[in-house]
Amino acid sequence: MTSLPLPPSLLLLLALAASINVCAAASTRTQARFYLPEATQEQKLKPVLQRLEALGISQFRAADAQASWGRLLSDSSEFDLVWSTAAAPPFLQLEFPHQFDAKVNHLPGAEKITSPDALGQHLAAQQKEHAKFFFDFVPLHFELPRDQTQLTSAYTAARKKSDFSPKRGRDSHVHRRFLLRERAPNGDDDSITRAEVFVTDEDLQFKLQSSTFKGKTVVVDQYVEPLLLDNHKFRVGFYVAVTSTDPLRVYVYDHPLIQIAKGEYPSKLKVESDPAAYNFDQYIAPWDFSDIQADFHELPSATREGTNAWHVLKKYLRRQGVDTKHLQDDMEAAIAKVVLSNRGNLQGEQAKMKRSAAPEVESTPTDLSDSFFDLWRFDFEFDDMAKPWLVRVVSNPSMEGTQSVLATDEAIKNRLLHDLLNLVGVHPQARLPFEKFYRPAADTSFCSDKCRDKNRAWDTSCWSCPGWFAPNVARKLFTATTEYARRGGFNLIFPSLEQELSKFMDTELTEFDIAFDRYLKSLSSGYSNLEDFPASDRAVVCVYREHCSNHGDCVNGMCLCDSNYEGRTCYIPKDFDQAEHVQHETGDTGGQDAETWKEKVENLVWNRGDAPEGPKRPMIGVADTSVSGMVFLLVLLCVLLFVIYRVFIAQESGTDLPHDGRPCSSLHAM
Repeated sequence: MTSLPLPPSLLLLLALAASINVCAAASTRTQARFYLPEATQEQKLKPVLQRLEALGISQFRAADAQASWGRLLSDSSEFDLVWSTAAAPPFLQLEFPHQFDAKVNHLPGAEKITSPDALGQHLAAQQKEHAKFFFDFVPLHFELPRDQTQLTSAYTAARKKSDFSPKRGRDSHVHRRFLLRERAPNGDDDSITRAEVFVTDEDLQFKLQSSTFKGKTVVVDQYVEPLLLDNHKFRVGFYVAVTSTDPLRVYVYDHPLIQIAKGEYPSKLKVESDPAAYNFDQYIAPWDFSDIQADFHELPSATREGTNAWHVLKKYLRRQGVDTKHLQDDMEAAIAKVVLSNRGNLQGEQAKMKRSAAPEVESTPTDLSDSFFDLWRFDFEFDDMAKPWLVRVVSNPSMEGTQSVLATDEAIKNRLLHDLLNLVGVHPQARLPFEKFYRPAADTSFCSDKCRDKNRAWDTSCWSCPGWFAPNVARKLFTATTEYARRGGFNLIFPSLEQELSKFMDTELTEFDIAFDRYLKSLSSGYSNLEDFPASDRAVVCVYREHCSNHGDCVNGMCLCDSNYEGRTCYIPKDFDQAEHVQHETGDTGGQDAETWKEKVENLVWNRGDAPEGPKRPMIGVADTSVSGMVFLLVLLCVLLFVIYRVFIAQESGTDLPHDGRPCSSLHAM
C-alpha cells in the first residue's frame, strides 16, 4: 500500500510547527551552555572549563563532534557563551544569524590594543591629536629591522636625557637602557619571552648575533627605570573587561596580578647583569615576599582569596611617600584612554560583520554591540618617580592558579571568572525580560506626580513615561544597568564619576552613552525625598567600595561598613585594637597616612638611632606595651630595689665593721 503524498500546504504547516517547537525549546532553556569553536584548545582552557562546569555551565557539542566557527550561524540558539583562545578570531570570514543572543569572549578589532606595535603607533597618533601629556604612558616600541632609523634617533634622545639627569652621577647609563626580546606571535601569557638589556648599538648588534636572538624576529622597547620594592622590580597587572561598545562600558577587577622579579636589582644595572632582576617569566608572589608578608592577615588558598595583595602593596607604597590615590587614578585613566580612543575601530570592525538574510517574518536584527566582550590584562611598571607605564596588554590572560611557596592564587582566579561570567550575563535567567519591565504607563498621573524631576533617572519606573527614554534607548539602558548591578569585584571606570575622560573618545557620544551616564550620575546624587519610596529618605553616597573609605561595601547606594567601622562612609574605627585588625585583614587603610597609632609608637621606640637604611620594621610584640607604661614600670622597679636595699642591706651593715675595719665608736670619737 503506497502512502499518498502530503499536500504542499500541509508540509508548510508542519515545518512551521517544527520551527516553533525549536524556538520554544531554545527560549525555555534554563541551563547555560558554552561552545568551543577551536578543537585544540581544551587542554589550554582546562582551568576555565573546570570553572564553567562548577558554575553549572555545560559544554555544547555538535552532533558530528566537529568544532567550527560555522556553528555560530547554524546552532547559536543552543549555547549562550562562545569561548576562544585565538588572538584574532576569524570574525570577518563568519556569517552571523539574524538573531544572535550568545556572548563571544573577544572583541572584533581588539588586536589594535593587544599588539604592542599597533598600540604604540595608535598612541603616537593620539599624542599628536591630544598632546603628548595625555598619552605619555607607553614606552617607545621598535620593530626591527623596520624601525632601525627611529631607534638610532632614540639613542641620541636618551643620551641627552641622561646627561641632564641628576642620577647620572650614581648611574652613568640611567635613561639610556633598552630591552631586546623576541617578537611574540600573539598577546597570550604563553608568548612571554625573556628580554635582555642593552645600551648602545654595539651592544645590540652583539646580542643579535648571539644564539638567543640570531635569525629571529626581534623588537626593542625603551626601558623603564624602576621603582623598587625592597631592591626588587615589580609589575602590577590589572584585569580589564569591556562588555559593550555602545554604551561603552569598561570595568577593572579589584584584585590585580602582582609579580615581583626573582633576582635582586643591582645598584647599577649593566648589560651583563642577571636578567632575572628585570624579567617576570619567573617571579615571587607578593605573599612570599618578606618585606610585605606581615601585612597579609590571611594567605590566599584554593578556596579563599585571602588579603588583597594590591591593598597591601599600596599600604607599603604609602609608607614610602607615594600618593597611591593619584597612582590608581593614573592607571585607570590610562586604561580608559586606550579603550576610548579605540572605540571607533572596535565599532568599525563590528559593522563589517556579515549577517544572514532576514526570515520571511519581519524582525529587527540583533544589535551586535552587546554580543562581544573581552578580558585583557594591562601590565604596568612604575618608574623611580612612581609614574605608571603600560608595558603590555595580554589578550588571553591565564586563569590557571599559580602555586607559590606559601599559597596559591587559585581562588582569586576562580572568583575572577565567576564575576566575569555574572557580569556579562551568561546564564539565561540573568537576562531579565525587557518587555515585562518597560510598559508605557497607563496612569498619566503617576508620571506627572512622581517623574517630574528628569534627574530621577535612577528610578526605573519613570523610564516608560513620556519625555524620558525611547524604547530602543530604554532597552539598551536596561541591559547596562542590570549588568552594572551584577559587577561583583569589578569597578566601572568608564563612564567615570570622578574623571572626565569622554574627550578622548574617537567617536561622538551616542544617545545610549548619554543615557547610561545620566543614570549613574543620578544614582550617585541621591534618591528623591518621596515618602512612598522605601529608600527615598536615603541619599546615595557610594557607587563602589572606594567611596566607603575601603572599609565597607556599597550596597544600593549606601555604605555597608565592615564589622569594626562605622559612619556614613565607614571612616570611623570603633576602637583602635579592632581597627588595626581590620587593616591587617583588608590590607588597606583608605587614607594617605597609613601609619596607625601603634606603628607610630613602634617607630619611636625601635626605628631610631643608628638603624640601617631602608624600610624599618617594628619588632614583634613591642606593640603590646606603650612607652609611658614601660617608663612607669622602670621607675617602680628602681623604687622597689631601693627600698629592699635600705630595709635589708642597711640593717645588716649596722652590726658589722665599716669598710676601713674600725668600730663605729672610734668613728664617733674622731
